Amino acid sequence: MQHRTDLIEREQAQILKASEVKNFEASYTYRHSKFGRSSPLSPFNPCKTKEFAVLYRERVYFLSNKAEQAKFLLEPSKFTLGREPVPIDIEQRPSASVIGLPASGKSTLASIISSKTGMVHLRPEEVIEFFITKESHFSERLRHRVQIQGSEIDDTTLIDML
Repeated sequence: MQHRTDLIEREQAQILKASEVKNFEASYTYRHSKFGRSSPLSPFNPCKTKEFAVLYRERVYFLSNKAEQAKFLLEPSKFTLGREPVPIDIEQRPSASVIGLPASGKSTLASIISSKTGMVHLRPEEVIEFFITKESHFSERLRHRVQIQGSEIDDTTLIDML
């Protein structure tokens, strides 16, 4: 009796194999849920996988693991109805900045965050090197300033590059 309200809703939810997900994504009938590629059970802890996808009411939901998938299948309406609507064309993209003193473990922490969340780990040196090797007017001025004059790049220029 506890899950009585979800008896009909449970019948509308079906597990998708990872190989089937791309067919549903390419379809014009089925779309990503309002949570995008994030799990409705833990939307702020993105775990980008298609292994535990569920099709429910013409929407594809991406769950993080088998336990979340089982919980979602038991009560699908609990995690979808009454939620604040989110535009489907906007994905939640987590971002973080790691700041600190020299040699305080910023790069190590950023690498851990990147590996666990799928965020991109940008290093200022790599961004500068990328732009110096490009062929453009901006890159030519940057190359002259850094390699020939030996001056440092100001914060505004670095932000423009990012």
